[in-house]
Amino acid sequence: MKYKVIIDNLTPEEKVRLITGKNVWETYPIERLNIPSVFMADGPHGIRRQVDTGDNLGINQSYPSTLYPSSSLSGCSFDENLMFELGKHLAMEAKEQGVNLVLGPGINIKRHPLGGRNFEYFSEDPLVSGRLAKAWIKGIESEGVGACVKHFTCNNQETNRFLMNSLVDERTLNEIYLRPFKIALEAKPSALMTSYNRLNGRYVHANADLIKKVRTEWGFQGCLISDWGAVDDRVASLAGGLDLEMPSSGDYYFNKIKQAIKQKTLSERSLDEAVNHVLDLVFKLGPKKPLKPKGGNESKYHELAYRIASESMVLLQNKGILPLKKPEKVMLIGDLLKKPRLQGGGSSHIIPRKVDYVLDLIDNYASDLTYLENETDVLKGNCQTELEQAEKIILVLGLNEEDETEGTDRVTLDLPLKQRSLVEKLKPYLGKTVLVLMTGSVVIIPERENFGGVVLAGLMGQAGAKALLDILYGTVNPSGKLTETYADALEDYPATPFFGGKTENVPYAEGIFVGYRYFLTKPKEVAYPFGYGLSYTEFRYQTIKGNRSTLTEGTNLKVTVSVANVGAMAGKETVQLYLRKVNSRIIRPNKVLIDFQKVLIQPGKTAELDFFVPSDAFAVYDEKVHDYIIEPGEYEIIAGGNCLDEPLVFKVFFGKETEAQINPESLDEYMRVEGLAQRMGSLPTIPKRKRPYTLNDSFRILRKNILGRLLFAVIKNQALKLSRRSREAWMKKVIKATLLDTPLRTLAVMSSGALTLKQAEGLIDLINGKFSSGIKKLKNKA
Repeated sequence: MKYKVIIDNLTPEEKVRLITGKNVWETYPIERLNIPSVFMADGPHGIRRQVDTGDNLGINQSYPSTLYPSSSLSGCSFDENLMFELGKHLAMEAKEQGVNLVLGPGINIKRHPLGGRNFEYFSEDPLVSGRLAKAWIKGIESEGVGACVKHFTCNNQETNRFLMNSLVDERTLNEIYLRPFKIALEAKPSALMTSYNRLNGRYVHANADLIKKVRTEWGFQGCLISDWGAVDDRVASLAGGLDLEMPSSGDYYFNKIKQAIKQKTLSERSLDEAVNHVLDLVFKLGPKKPLKPKGGNESKYHELAYRIASESMVLLQNKGILPLKKPEKVMLIGDLLKKPRLQGGGSSHIIPRKVDYVLDLIDNYASDLTYLENETDVLKGNCQTELEQAEKIILVLGLNEEDETEGTDRVTLDLPLKQRSLVEKLKPYLGKTVLVLMTGSVVIIPERENFGGVVLAGLMGQAGAKALLDILYGTVNPSGKLTETYADALEDYPATPFFGGKTENVPYAEGIFVGYRYFLTKPKEVAYPFGYGLSYTEFRYQTIKGNRSTLTEGTNLKVTVSVANVGAMAGKETVQLYLRKVNSRIIRPNKVLIDFQKVLIQPGKTAELDFFVPSDAFAVYDEKVHDYIIEPGEYEIIAGGNCLDEPLVFKVFFGKETEAQINPESLDEYMRVEGLAQRMGSLPTIPKRKRPYTLNDSFRILRKNILGRLLFAVIKNQALKLSRRSREAWMKKVIKATLLDTPLRTLAVMSSGALTLKQAEGLIDLINGKFSSGIKKLKNKA
């Protein structure tokens, strides 16, 4: 072990202290051995260092910091260099705020568009998620600040997230849900955060097989950290390979760990290995830095936030209405112009240093402008004359704040009722209307095909207003591309029957057919496909060639694609490379993304791009051999501007060509729960909870008991009292919904000592009718 000398000098108590947090955000220091503490903070799109009381929902106050576009938008840039810059600048700001370890990036797959936390994640595609995260990590680590990749793994919904059991077959797990983490860990981040959920019956933080894969197969040497309040059994998690439990669980587990080592149910080596990884983290990143909230780089940060927004916004529709011209008589409509949606809610929610507003900037772009301050005037029909006189209308719509927040999932893809009614009233004028969407996840656009233009502005961060106006008025040529599929209906998504709900067992019956992988294979028409995005110029895909037509395992293929800008404006194009197996005997998607590059092309010029495709890009996971294999036969390499686009195709062979094509009926059979059970042998479900109640039960279960209902009422009222935003009706709903899904053990460790785990045990005893032992434990603060 790297720190064996130090470990040998630690007392048993000091070892246990090191593997649990000092408080909500810090590791435990051992001053006598000069072991420092490191400070952590959330930070996928901005540093959230809290001022006083820590929480994991963004409820309490934090120091102001730069609010960058959310990952759901920045991912649409498809720009790894830009993500490196984002990581680097986040690290610079982290150092100013005394933060050693930034909890990000979040790279969970967008399995379903109703996921309440989708705005924090890059894509439905594992390659895009992994590559962008890898660049982000390299940027942050280059400044001596650590990145903590999260949430490992299959944490794809907020409903019942603490207790849910994701049922995932081995192939799907490897091809879809583990792959982004494997790619991201190539950047050697300082830490990896395990998720709340179970996977196939076992909590991820205590899953020795999964953690062994990360350590031995992937070679990850960093620190494995629990999500906040995730650990249900510290002894089991230590045995499984988890290093650091966050936040502090006090002294609750000290005697349990000591007794487990004595009884040989836990090896002392497991404890020492965890201590070794924690020491590696704190010596690499520590000591804790002083707080310097203003470092003099604010304008530099703001400029980067603008660039990311301008490179990421997606032009979804344009019937010649865009770009707008300054002399045109323009009407602005939308309450979100006054209070724009810039970010999602929860642990990533930050206080921005400054915010640009469209209403403050638009006079620099438009010379004849009318702003309709109240949407209700349109609904009441009070502004028909103004609507008729306007040459162009900019309509800004989006989701409510409570629709995109940690702790709850959405229940519909529809925009709010008031906004849908607004579109209905504007129906005669939609041809001259540009719809701007301020959303961090997929929505169904009413009257979509009738709008003159549609721009996805996303959750655009503090500098997004200028980026939006620059795109609307043509100063910037839009170049964003969708990283997730916009379908026409909720029921079109294959995971819809299995998503959310109140049951703990969640079958991933759709398997590998996530997002575009399903829609291309079914096939099924969508509103906007994965990888899609328009430009103000025109790109023409001209040629594709490869350096060989036959491949063997271990050889690489060089593919060269030439793309011309035949329009009148310089523009950036994301050239996407897809792979299709011809006549496959293995059930697989019609095609999958295997590479991408973003390139700036001047008008009249041609760009030639080289792609280096390793042979393992052709591989699929075989559950029989528990490894990747390459099916022999003919393949097509397809270059295009989105997943439906196939202007260029290059054929290549692996060995002999295969024979029969798969039965198209097999896709539907594959995606049934029975199909999942067949692939897994059996479904490792967890039984429905029954009495006696335990610390691991959520209030959704505990409320079945009258004492549980009383306890929930007390805790909910206390949470609302402490929340600085509890007067907002939507925040009250989010707090209630989150508390319902939270186990009592998690509430205890997140209470900053207000409720110890021993006292929580006492409450459980009371609920179970064990009044004597319950009262005794409640009196015990240890």
